[in-house]
Amino acid sequence: MCVMRKKGFIPLAAVFFLFDSLLGSCASVPGTAGGETPWRRLVYSEASTRDLAFLERATLWATDRGIFRSDYRKRNRFQRVKMNVPGDRDVLALGARRNQARVFAVTDLGNLLLSENLGRSFQVIGRFPNIRVYDMALSEEGRLYVATSAGLLEAHFLDTHPVSTRTVFMPWETLALALPIWRRVSEGSDTDFWKDWSVILPGTCIRLTLDPDDNRRMIADVFRKGSYLSTDGGETWEKMEWDGVPLSGPAAFGSNGWVVVGRYFSRDDGRTWRRFPPIPPSPEAAWTGEEPPFPDQGVVINADGVWCLDYLSSSVYRTRDGKHWEHVGRRSHFHSRGREAGASLIAKDLRGRIWVGTDGHGLFVYEKPGVEKF
Repeated sequence: MCVMRKKGFIPLAAVFFLFDSLLGSCASVPGTAGGETPWRRLVYSEASTRDLAFLERATLWATDRGIFRSDYRKRNRFQRVKMNVPGDRDVLALGARRNQARVFAVTDLGNLLLSENLGRSFQVIGRFPNIRVYDMALSEEGRLYVATSAGLLEAHFLDTHPVSTRTVFMPWETLALALPIWRRVSEGSDTDFWKDWSVILPGTCIRLTLDPDDNRRMIADVFRKGSYLSTDGGETWEKMEWDGVPLSGPAAFGSNGWVVVGRYFSRDDGRTWRRFPPIPPSPEAAWTGEEPPFPDQGVVINADGVWCLDYLSSSVYRTRDGKHWEHVGRRSHFHSRGREAGASLIAKDLRGRIWVGTDGHGLFVYEKPGVEKF
């Protein structure tokens, strides 16, 4: 359909394509946060961060507006990748390993995506029928785990070469009105969904963490039940407790015996546990109307200590010894003037750098003085 057949006018479809390209390019504009701060903004975007995945040659950024990719040679330049999922760009989670070409992703409407080219493009390979997906992980051996409302699932179809892809047709309401509806089209071959998956841990699994040094070791967080540990790739599970108290919350594995689960940490590889001290009061506490709760939105461990993210106060805290907290990231570091935007995700890249993703203000990386910058 054209606007008019006159000289100087262009097809309406081309206008929409140009507009969409401009939206994607907004996420590739680098910038730096103002003021004295150790947090450098790598890229600005109004998209909400969902997940980050770090490969040896690329970084993938999952958002509510699709997946963006940065080449390792241009770490602060992100471009939107191709996804053949019309009307479904909200990508909840990524499954990737540093040395594998295969990358998996799952969308808000339950479409399972696969990339065979280091995240440059994605194809639909299946759909989760009427279950909610919360997290996913890919092991070094290529085993795919997905945390869902139906339990922790493991895939059995990855030995197929190549994995078959599908064409997706969305309901007409989504295409015409762009409504965020939940009604799904006919599942088709997905009625045999369970032939390709097995439940290795029952319950609503909301988080999954793999030990980077031993992927057969993993911690799964089950809603209202607590965290479970497996040391054999999900064959058997042990409920995590200390002094009769169930452990639960975001988990992280570190070097030198460090393990974190929610409010507890271990420095002897999980044999004994200690409770973190309370978070000290901060100016951000007044913004929420109360003192900030324990920062359990996310946790990572690197050579500089344990880093925790508190979503409500948009703050990042660090402890080097498990006894004292440092307030290393404040709302002002991640704030977008005139917009409700804050820190929503914390991650560690392959070099141990700490990244923070935000809701509407882009990506930040923590840069220590004297350390090589991006």
